[in-house]
Amino acid sequence: MPRITVLLPLQLSRAAGGMREVEVEAMTVGEALASLRGTHSALAHLILQDSDEPRRAVALFLNEENVLTLGRLETPVAAGDRLSVLLPVAGG
Repeated sequence: MPRITVLLPLQLSRAAGGMREVEVEAMTVGEALASLRGTHSALAHLILQDSDEPRRAVALFLNEENVLTLGRLETPVAAGDRLSVLLPVAGG
């Protein structure tokens, strides 16, 4: 199974024990996110709904391409891929 890196924004790193990168093994983007439930449950709770769908405010990019324009959660991953999790930023 391919090993990929999930890149986290600073706002989520606390839920991952201070790590900004988490490695997971998965075949798809959805499997990568779901695997966080077993290793970093607090982090998974911030990213995913109970249905394992990403929360509305979460944006996902696989190697700099928006997952929404690829295959959404069914997007296949390859060894060495980087999945970036982004949260909205507010300010003025």
